[in-house]
Amino acid sequence: MIEKIVNVIKVTGRAPSQAEVDRLSNIEFKNIPPGKAEVKNAFKYFLLGIGFGVGMFFFGLWVIKNFIGPGVLIFGYLGTAASPFVFGFGIISLLKLLESARKTKASKAFRWMWINAVLGRDAVDKRFGEPDYALSTMRRIIPDGTVCSKEVFSNYLESIRSTMGGICDKYSAKYKEEGWGETSPMKDFKITEEKELLPYLHQITGVVALRDRVSKTVNKKTEIQVPSIVELHISQYYIRAGKYWFPYDCTPAFQIEKKEDYDEFK
Repeated sequence: MIEKIVNVIKVTGRAPSQAEVDRLSNIEFKNIPPGKAEVKNAFKYFLLGIGFGVGMFFFGLWVIKNFIGPGVLIFGYLGTAASPFVFGFGIISLLKLLESARKTKASKAFRWMWINAVLGRDAVDKRFGEPDYALSTMRRIIPDGTVCSKEVFSNYLESIRSTMGGICDKYSAKYKEEGWGETSPMKDFKITEEKELLPYLHQITGVVALRDRVSKTVNKKTEIQVPSIVELHISQYYIRAGKYWFPYDCTPAFQIEKKEDYDEFK
């Protein structure tokens, strides 16, 4: 097998002029409700959580009532005991709709853009979430009056995801030839520096990492490997309009910078 490789993509946002900062810091930042894609995703997992939770609870009771032996402990009592956690998953999915995209800290706005929108908080068993979900979440963190159209961000999203996915495909190819399949990646995030240039203008430097993962089940045991990690080393400007922060440049330039054998998150 090949060794885990870390690839670095440098992401650099444009700096605003003083005139732009003055204008954008005084625009109205309205609270926008979740879009159709977010609502659809939340209710999908809410219904799955409730459905599986109810099924596990009543199946467990049925096993306890009608069978004896060690299987009752696993499928009966443990199944019944686990059902509230499955219920909880469904409730948490629905509660995501109540989270406002307007953030009172620049670091939280940074996280919303890169984890929720660009990588896709909705992704399950795949690297990235649905484009419509990303566009919906991004729309809510950008106030009217900024230069960030749906079409421009959509093209940017496709480009940066394609670049990251291409790197991952390169290193996972040998694994897939040997029967490994794609599974949910791990997504890490940290702020390395937040510099206050003005009370309403911050420069944020941070790292967002996508740990690509593959899995294979042999003799009922599932093994997971990390063929590669793609790190976005990001420098970006955030402006505060009223109490809330948003990214000045929603399509910061990026380029593959280097390949390293270290892990920024060790």
